[in-house]
Amino acid sequence: MRRMLIALGLGLVLAPVPAAAAAPSYTLPRTVITATVNRDGTVKVVEDHTFRFSAAGHGAYVDIPRLGGAEVESVAVGEGKARYRAEGTPELNVERPGETFAEGDCTDGPHRVVWYFSAEPGSTHTFRLAYTLKSAVTAYKKHAFLHLPLWGSGWKGELGQLRVSVRLPRAAKGGHEQYRAYGRSDSGFKPALSKDRRTVTGTARDVAAGHPVSLDLAFPTAQLTDVTPQKGTGAARLAKLEKSVPEAATTSECVLEGSVVEEDHGLPESFADTGSPSTGSTGWTGILFVLILIIAVVSLLARAGRAGGWSSGTSRPRSYHRHTYHSHTWSSGSDSSSSSSSYDFGGSSSSDSGSSGSSDSGSSGSSSSDGGGGAW
Repeated sequence: MRRMLIALGLGLVLAPVPAAAAAPSYTLPRTVITATVNRDGTVKVVEDHTFRFSAAGHGAYVDIPRLGGAEVESVAVGEGKARYRAEGTPELNVERPGETFAEGDCTDGPHRVVWYFSAEPGSTHTFRLAYTLKSAVTAYKKHAFLHLPLWGSGWKGELGQLRVSVRLPRAAKGGHEQYRAYGRSDSGFKPALSKDRRTVTGTARDVAAGHPVSLDLAFPTAQLTDVTPQKGTGAARLAKLEKSVPEAATTSECVLEGSVVEEDHGLPESFADTGSPSTGSTGWTGILFVLILIIAVVSLLARAGRAGGWSSGTSRPRSYHRHTYHSHTWSSGSDSSSSSSSYDFGGSSSSDSGSSGSSDSGSSGSSSSDGGGGAW
């Protein structure tokens, strides 16, 4: 009996399995992120993502983190002079009418934005994603703080260059005001304050897949005029931030709010153009069936071998990314802010009194995904 089980188990293990997913059919040469902190504590963010397609492209998506209770509003997507229209639900790996986009909140996670287009093999496209963050700034009587996830661990491809520029409402007034800028990454991201301390800029190169990049900015609450500060000056939080930049959040699967059945949003593993992007479930069904059979056989083998003292025990090591952080307090250099396109989406940000956040948790990414994205 035991020999029969062993033979069956080996047969299942050696059985033909569908080929592994192909490499992504695009590269990410560059992303430029420009953020503007408004006096009411809202943050207008513009992300320009450049994709270079080696096969036909049909869509792309970005998961915008909602850390510390932040909300995502006024989403707009476009390319060049074309502004995409909102339509339908945010589904991946499907074909939809070009120049359209859809959005939705992931349960206990980021805000997903998906847009649809038609890209020829060998073409390069730069898409603009614009939105407003509410409650992303936490203000105290003296110090205000902004934690801005710039590049999430959910991106599966390497990013060639990440350029970042964050602009405050006004320049510094005198030497008594305190400003701090801290960056966390594995890619040499060192944010620098401009001479007038109004702008923070930085560049990260060759950002590896799965490695997040984030920025923490501390500035005077006096920069904000339409917020209600929390109790305390914020000095304790500033001291804590100077000692240790918050760890990046962990990436989790996006389950859209209101979904009846969990969707498989484990993309992007393969984005090769193989006909209809919505097909391909048969291969994964076969893999799942084989795995179930293998588990059943292993279970039978374990039961049959207990009398002979069979045992197995493996420990799965936990892997961690090592992140370094760099700080900058004041610089006599020039203001080298990142350039942006000549057009904008959505106009000025809407005001929101009291949008300064509600917790003194250091704005770490412990409660939600740090974001991600990709294309197919």
